[in-house]
Amino acid sequence: MKKKKILSERDKNRRLMQRWTLDVANRLMTEGDMTRRGAFQQAYLLRDLMKALGRGVVHFVYETKDGERREARGTLCHGVSAAYDAYVFKQDDDDLRRANLGGLNYVYWDLEREAFRSFSAERLMEVKS
Repeated sequence: MKKKKILSERDKNRRLMQRWTLDVANRLMTEGDMTRRGAFQQAYLLRDLMKALGRGVVHFVYETKDGERREARGTLCHGVSAAYDAYVFKQDDDDLRRANLGGLNYVYWDLEREAFRSFSAERLMEVKS
């Protein structure tokens, strides 16, 4: 009988992030018509952005649906913006859930507009900090 290896929290988190990255890359290949290499590069860029958004303020660039280049300054971290800390999250919003089904859209708090905004994973261009 094999012994089960007990994983530390760090190892568990690392494995979850690897699984998440693989899932995003696979979805980019199937839904976004990207090559394998391009999908994995985009998934790793998105993973780095999401980790950074959880830690503080991040500058990043993505392309809007209209094709314009948008430079954003955002966060998903409490304590950075008083408006974000005071935001009352909606419970069970069916419209929001329907809008996100099957999509590769990600949400962030825009520090300039003081509101939530979203972008599509395949349109992420650059993470500056």
